[in-house]
Order: sequence, then C-alpha cells, then structure tokens
Amino acid sequence: MKKLFCALGVLGIVFLSALVAAYCYDSDGGINLYVKGTCNASNYTTKGTDYCNANFTLKEFYCVNNSTCASQQFNCSFGCTAGACLNATPSPRPNATVTPTPIPNSCTDTDGGKNYFLRGTVYGYRSYRNSTPYNYTDYCLTNRSLQEYFCMNTTPSFVNYSCPRTCFNGACTNATNVTQTGYAAAPPQQEQDAGSSMPVYVVAALAVIVVLGAGFWYFKRKK
Repeated sequence: MKKLFCALGVLGIVFLSALVAAYCYDSDGGINLYVKGTCNASNYTTKGTDYCNANFTLKEFYCVNNSTCASQQFNCSFGCTAGACLNATPSPRPNATVTPTPIPNSCTDTDGGKNYFLRGTVYGYRSYRNSTPYNYTDYCLTNRSLQEYFCMNTTPSFVNYSCPRTCFNGACTNATNVTQTGYAAAPPQQEQDAGSSMPVYVVAALAVIVVLGAGFWYFKRKK
C-alpha cells in the first residue's frame, strides 16, 4: 500500500510539472492584425514577432493549444507597416506653406540716367507689387519729342524731352534725314523737366518785348 501511494505521488508530480512547463503567450492577444505582437512558448523553437512580408502582406504569430506558436500570412487592405495592418489609408501630410522672401525695390538705368542722346532701358523690381519685375525702354513720342526713362533712387520714372533736332529710335539725334513711324503712347508716371520747356518762354518773352518796342516807336514817331 505504501508503495502504491508513492507511485501515485510520483505520477502526480510528473503530471503537474508537465502542465506547468507547457505554456504559450502572445503579447497582442492572439490573431490581431492591427497590433504588432510577439509569441513565446515553452517550445522555444516556435516563437516569433509579427512582421510585414510586403506593403500589403502581414506575417502574424499566435498561440496554438496554449503550448506552441504558429504563424499565418494575411492580406492588409490598406497596407502593412511596422508589423501591423493599417486600419485605413493614411491621410496625406499637408504641404508646408512656403512664404517667399520679398525682393526689395531696385532700379537700374542702362544709359546712366537722363541721357537724351542714348537709348536706354530702366529695369528692376517693385516690392510693393509682390516683387514684380519691370522694364521700360526710351522711345520717341513724336519726331521731336522723347520719353526718357531714369531712376529716382530705387523707383523708375520718366520725363518728356524736346529734342533740339530729331528724335529717332528712342534717342535724340542731330541728323535730319531720318524717318520714324508708329509712335507709342506714354505710360502713366511723369516728372516735369523745366529745361525742355524753357525755350518756349524765352521766345514768348522776346516776342512781347518786340511788340511793345514797335508800338512805343510808332506812337513816338506819330507825335
């Protein structure tokens, strides 16, 4: 009888040891396609961690009979990343808004300023108009009148100038046997040039003096 109890005790210990020794644990709770998990079992040769086989394929590890790990391949509808399927298509990242650096006002005159006998171009940028570029070239308004562009610090401007002889191809010239057609209209920004209108006042003043002198001589002679 004593030997029988001993044998039963030994069998019980072996049975309990087998139950305790056999185990399996999956950190994501089993087949969970949307959480990356690791499976560990008493049979260490069957452990593994979930991973993506491709962009839309997942290798999922899980427990079988609470004693060993198994794996199975699943297709992910919205893609696989970092060992788990995506629940939905990821929202596109909004593009960062880039604020352009404004270009400061600038002005350059290729003929060096008010050079009436050389055709030039004024060009640069206007910061108050979103840094838009501009360029203006001297041209003839008539066969005697020139529109001359120049820079006032960093701002473009222009003046109408009366050529002594002829205006041709955007500049005054001393030649008399030139022909030009198709005169353009003037743009909107103008500075008065006192020098261009001075000869008109001089001629008018001389005419008044001549008329007054002639009248004075006439009345004096009549007396």
